Amino acid sequence: MIEAVYQKYKDRDVVVIGVDLLEPEDKVRQFVQSAGYSWTFVIDTSGVVARNYRITVIPTSFFVDTDGVIRAVHVGGASRTAIEDNLLGIMR
Repeated sequence: MIEAVYQKYKDRDVVVIGVDLLEPEDKVRQFVQSAGYSWTFVIDTSGVVARNYRITVIPTSFFVDTDGVIRAVHVGGASRTAIEDNLLGIMR
């Protein structure tokens, strides 16, 4: 769902960054490639990102505006509608 939403909105300056927690880089690269994801992935090798953002459930999605302000957080799995609704809410 995230890939589909990204493809739909990437020409409107939408950026998606996936943060993988505590997994080996080669495993993450293989997963990203096999799934055909085209958005950016980074690896939180120490867990510092999860701690700083107080992530207790995976997945957790943050919707950040162009000023870098977190405008919405969705904890747990999200439907395509929920992702788009949050995204469109900050694009206005």
